[in-house]
Amino acid sequence: ALPADAPVTLVVPNREGAGPMELEVPTAVSIAFENRLDLRIAQGEVYDAQRRVVTAADALRAELTLLGRASAGEGRSLSSAGDADEFDPMFHEGFYDALITIDLPIERTRERNAYRNSLINLERAVRDLQATEDQVKLNVRNILRDLLEFRESLHIQAGAVELVGR
Repeated sequence: ALPADAPVTLVVPNREGAGPMELEVPTAVSIAFENRLDLRIAQGEVYDAQRRVVTAADALRAELTLLGRASAGEGRSLSSAGDADEFDPMFHEGFYDALITIDLPIERTRERNAYRNSLINLERAVRDLQATEDQVKLNVRNILRDLLEFRESLHIQAGAVELVGR
């Protein structure tokens, strides 16, 4: 028996005797990052917000539209076409039509505000993703800590059973 004033040495819990579910923290976190659906959803929201920023930025640019149509000669069916030598397009009698529209970025207050809002939403989505990642890391560390605590408690209880049995 030990005297009452004997020094007590505490043993720091280690991974000796660890079970198959007690992984190293970096390994467990990487597995969680690959398999957590809430994290995938947050990543998807960041990608969606990035696409909305690109779309809003595109709305700020100038736009030029060019449309054209041309027709030379009459429309004929195959039966009335005759010989290939008879085909003589008459470009001087043709019909030509063109349309050019230009939209200059002069008054783009609504588009500018939409772009700004999309940037704000992207930053919010990134912060939400980072918060979700931090929460996943915290959950993994807590679970691994609980496993270590349960294992140590089991060893202490097993030692107590041995002492009682003597």
